[in-house]
Amino acid sequence: MLFSNSATISKFNRMGKLAGFGDPSVSIRRVGYLHDHDPNAVRPIPFNIAVDPKCYSEDWSDGLSMYHNPCALYPIDENLFPSISHHYLEDNLLISHFSEPFVHNSYTLIGISN
Repeated sequence: MLFSNSATISKFNRMGKLAGFGDPSVSIRRVGYLHDHDPNAVRPIPFNIAVDPKCYSEDWSDGLSMYHNPCALYPIDENLFPSISHHYLEDNLLISHFSEPFVHNSYTLIGISN
């Protein structure tokens, strides 16, 4: 199953800003939490960044997750979708391979810059 909770108007606003669309006086910031890939991490990594092509990048595949069916007759090879997160059920445990970066949650601030 392919899932995304990030296909939002905010994502379209950010991607449009990065592509050069819209009024240049409109500023956009993204604030949230990134997955910490350190196996000993207990908290995500906070971030607060301007959506500006000089210091920010985002892809349409960011935020996509594939949940693999443990009973699938023809399992999908994770390597076919290298830029998304993959989740497996193994011995009743959820095993996740998160993409880099993986945003757990975020919000987008839109304002007028001077």
